[in-house]
Order: sequence, then structure tokens, then C-alpha cells
Amino acid sequence: MTSQTPPLPYDASLAPSDRDRSDPRRGSVAASGLPAMSDARRKRSDLLWSVLEGAGSTGLAVVSTVIVARLLGPSDFGVIMSIYTLVQVGSYFAENTFNDAIVRQKDLDDDHATTAYAASIAMGVTFAAIFAAAHGWIASFFGAPGLGAAVVIAGLTLILNGLCSVPMSLLRRDLRFRDLALRTVYARIASTLTVVVGLMLGWGVWAVVVQNLIGGIVYVAYLLPLMRRTTRGRVTRAALLDLLPVSIFTSTNMLVAVIAQRVFLVLISVLFGPLALGLYMIGLRTVDVFSTMLLNGSKQLIYRRMAMRQGDLAGMRTLYLAATQLGAGIALPVFAGIYVCTPQIVTVFLQPQWAGAVDSIRGFCIASIITTARMFDGLVFASLGRAQLSLTVTTGRLLAFLGALFVIYVSGVGSPVDALVACSIVASAISVPFVAGAIKLRTRDQFTGLLRILAAVVIMAASVLWLQRTALAELSAVRSLAVMVPTGVVIYGVALALAAPRTLRRIWSLARGR
Repeated sequence: MTSQTPPLPYDASLAPSDRDRSDPRRGSVAASGLPAMSDARRKRSDLLWSVLEGAGSTGLAVVSTVIVARLLGPSDFGVIMSIYTLVQVGSYFAENTFNDAIVRQKDLDDDHATTAYAASIAMGVTFAAIFAAAHGWIASFFGAPGLGAAVVIAGLTLILNGLCSVPMSLLRRDLRFRDLALRTVYARIASTLTVVVGLMLGWGVWAVVVQNLIGGIVYVAYLLPLMRRTTRGRVTRAALLDLLPVSIFTSTNMLVAVIAQRVFLVLISVLFGPLALGLYMIGLRTVDVFSTMLLNGSKQLIYRRMAMRQGDLAGMRTLYLAATQLGAGIALPVFAGIYVCTPQIVTVFLQPQWAGAVDSIRGFCIASIITTARMFDGLVFASLGRAQLSLTVTTGRLLAFLGALFVIYVSGVGSPVDALVACSIVASAISVPFVAGAIKLRTRDQFTGLLRILAAVVIMAASVLWLQRTALAELSAVRSLAVMVPTGVVIYGVALALAAPRTLRRIWSLARGR
């Protein structure tokens, strides 16, 4: 196997070359109408806007989740989240079916954009009609027959997803991170304010319904100026055939992923009841929302750059290793910190009725640590046009989850979150050799840097746990958090400086906007 390529400096490894930007067929700056910008300045801008999108959106989502969870309680929270789990199944297809194909397409023209736009809207309308037709059955299935109208309104957001799909893909193709960040932050602010006001007025679960509708409307309103670009061409069979090879694998992979990540929530509700689902959902809506935002932000930053290196495996190896280590260096201590501080977090931010959510949140932290270490594997497969590898990994994840869930249900040992951890382990084990073969990377090179980062994380977590059980044992939850968080940050910084100084320098450069 080919040996590891020495990593480039951070700014070179994460920034597209001048040749990439100057080619109008590659989603260039000139093609998007943006002013010329130096590599350093554009890299700094890209990172800052992506961080703003991820941090702002995640923060608002967590605030919204905490407010809703406190006022609704585990059972009602589980019911309304179950309905929106099904809605998200349709939103994946309406919004993402053609995203990878548009970003990766070398010779994208107006016909491609218009054809994909028409197909995305058609999918959104189709799914919305299905929800409208089956609203009574869906509401009754989740034990809330009075929420049939809520199912219909929730389905309307799928049409909004279809309207947003291609404009968002074009922004990603053109590396317009500022517009992507503002779109997300504006919508999150509007939806968070909506749910707060609705709950204060006593709307109950209807506050969540209106929240999602308002968020979708703001998404569309922000993207309206870009929609003209998606209607300049024609809907043609040739354009559809150009996009289908990638889109078919993307759609199939999404279908399996939706089953693995969303539809199994239905099984949890049926097998373990709404209380177990509510506890599971609080972990999903707190820890997993951060993991998802991190993945989406990373994809926006890295995917187009990987696609530009389709014929340059050495460059893709360098980009993959640098991005993976940087992402792990930032995310792993966050998830480990949440794991250590979970009892205090639940006490401070949630009511006593959520005491049973500690194990659920901690399980999601473990699963997120495993998943984050492999966050760029799917981008490698998509960039190389080998989406079937992602499909294989996702299928393995699904089978592992279903098998683990069955064992837990029959034996009565464990919880649904344990099944999530099991499927994360299986998916990572399958993905490692696939990545090694795809970009000619030695398997051990994937873990050298990660193990050093993990060592720093373990030192941080062990130190904070010791502090929590000794010096802080008599303090209140609020005071414990006030001591544990800054202490963990300092310990991790020192440990990372000793174990992985290169990663620490990259994180420091990112924090300074360089």
C-alpha cells in the first residue's frame, strides 16, 4: 500500500487552489458573482461563517429543545418528535436527493439546475400529499388521534424543503458559506422565538408544529433571490440522466440511513413505549443535533474541495487526514465533556422528571465520539463517485441496530441507546478498510493522529471525573459546572499540546480566524 503523504500546512490543505476557483465550470467565485478574494482571506471567511452556522444553529436548537422538553415532559415530547421523525424521512429526499450530484457535476448548466429543482419540488409535493392522506392513521399510530391536523401541517414543510433544495446545493457548489450560515441562523432564530412564544401562550405540542413551519418559511424567504438561477433552464431528460448516477446512490443511501437513524424510532415507541422514546429523543435532540450540525458544516467546507481532487489521490489523502484530525480535536472533547457533566446538565437545564435521561444522553455521547472520528468517510466515497461504499456502510449500521435492538428487547438487558452505540461501532469497523482502499491510505495512518487526540481527551475526562467526585462532591450542580467546564478546557489544552501539538496549532489558527 502507498505510504502516507506528509500533511500540508493547515491553510494549504483546507483551501482550494487558484486553478479550482478560476474555472467557471467548477462553481467558481467568478461564476457565483462574488468578488475576488485572496486564499488566506477566503479561507478565514469560509471557516468563520461555517463556525457561525454550526455554533449558532446548534445553540438555538439546544435552547429550543430544552424549553420544549421542560414544558411538555417525556411522553408528550416523544409523541410530537415521533411525528416529525416521519416528516424528516420525506425531507431527506426532497432536500438532498440531487445535492451531491450538483456539487460534484463538472459541467453544470442551467438545464441541470432546473431539472433537479423541478424533481425536488415534485418529491416535496408528493410526500406532503401522502402525509395529508394518511394523517389520521399516523396520529393514531403514535397514540395521539387529536393531532391529525398537526400531521397535515407538518407535511407542508416538505414542499418548502423541495423549494430550498437546489438553491442550497448551488450555494455549496459555489462555496458561499456566508449565505448558508445566514439562512440557517435566521431560520433558527425565527423558529426558536416561535416555539417560546407558543409555549408561553399554552399551545402545547402545537407550538412545535408552528415552529417548524415558520422555520421552513424563513428558509424559503431567504433563498428567494437565488431561485431565478434555478428556473433559467429547461427540464430535460438529458440533464436528468447526467444527475441520476450519483442521485440514485444518494437516494438509496438516504433511504437506508433514514431507516437506520429515524424509522427505528417507531420500533422504540412500539417495543419500549413513549417514555423510553422520550428519553431517547432528548439525547437525539441535544447531543445528536450538535453532531449533525458538525457533520453538515464540515461537509460544506470539505466536500467541494474533495470533489475538486477527484483525480489527485495524494491531495485527497492530505485533505482527509488534516480535516479528520482537526474535526476530532474539536468535537471529541466536547462530547466527552458532555458525558462527564451529564448529571449536572440534566439537573440545571431540565426538570426532575428527566432524571432518567442521564444514561440516554451519555449513550449518545459515546456514539457521537465514534461517529465523529469517521465523519469524512462518506465525503471520500461521494467525491470519488463510489456512493455504493456509503450504502454498504449504512446497511451494516442498520442491520447492527436492528439486531442489537432485538437482543435488548428479548433479554431485557440494556436500552435502545445501547443499540445505537453498537451500530456506530459496526459502521466504523466497516468503513475503515473502505477508506484505506479508496484513497490508497494505510489503515494505521488513519488512527495515529486520532489516538493522540483520544489520549488527551481521556486525560481530560478522567481528571474532571476525579475532581467531580472529590473536591466538588458537596457543591450544587450549577457551581460544579462552573468549575468543571473551564478546568476541562485547560487540562485538554495542556494534554493536547503534549500529545498532538500539530492539531492544537490548527485549532488555535481556527480560533483566530486564520
